[in-house]
Amino acid sequence: MGTNDWVPQRSGDYAKDCETGRNYARELCELIGATDNPGYLGRVMKAVIEGGTYDGVEIGFCHAIAARAVHA
Repeated sequence: MGTNDWVPQRSGDYAKDCETGRNYARELCELIGATDNPGYLGRVMKAVIEGGTYDGVEIGFCHAIAARAVHA
């Protein structure tokens, strides 16, 4: 997953797409931790909004980010 764009791989299967989103969230959290740069989340969310789609991938992504915040 790039941080300058949001072009996720979609399967068309909601559950699989949610899992893909959770995987993207995990990768992003690893990147943020490795670089100590939380600004990456804002860049990704801007790209999500500009992409204009909120479906399984985005739902899984947002849920995983929120769950990580709750358990931090």
